[in-house]
Amino acid sequence: MFEIHGLAPGKGAPSLEEAIGYYHKDDRAEVEAAVSKALEDGTPFQFQLRLIRKDGEEIKVEASGAPITDEDGNVQSVVGVFRQLPEDTAQPK
Repeated sequence: MFEIHGLAPGKGAPSLEEAIGYYHKDDRAEVEAAVSKALEDGTPFQFQLRLIRKDGEEIKVEASGAPITDEDGNVQSVVGVFRQLPEDTAQPK
């Protein structure tokens, strides 16, 4: 995650709000909606969108996540996979 964002690992992971802020401004609403739905009602998500690294480089990333719920069905956390897509396989938005 640090390498994809262009961040130094010693500084700690970005908050959810900071991480969403790395997405291209035109893609942020889609990310926010997917994450909010996962936290609110346990809906898994998957998307391929543009991310702007700390150095300003635009890359394509894929994120997928699934909520972890307690015995009562309340979302406790979200786990997932986040990866940079090779340029030749990135899907245009």
